[in-house]
Amino acid sequence: MSAINTAHGVAPLIAGFSFINPQNMCLFAKEWRDGHLFINLQITAYVNYRQRLKKL
Repeated sequence: MSAINTAHGVAPLIAGFSFINPQNMCLFAKEWRDGHLFINLQITAYVNYRQRLKKL
C-alpha cells in the first residue's frame, strides 16, 4: 500500500476516533466507503471485462 493511501486511510480514522459518537462514526464510515467503493467498482468492472474476453 502506498503512503498516500495509508495517509488517506489513517487521517480520517484518527479524526473519527478522537471523538467517538455514532453520528461521527457514520460520517467517517460513509466517506471511507464512498472513496473505496469507487476503486473497488473499477477493479471489479475490469476483472469482469477480462473474464468475458477469456470466454469468447
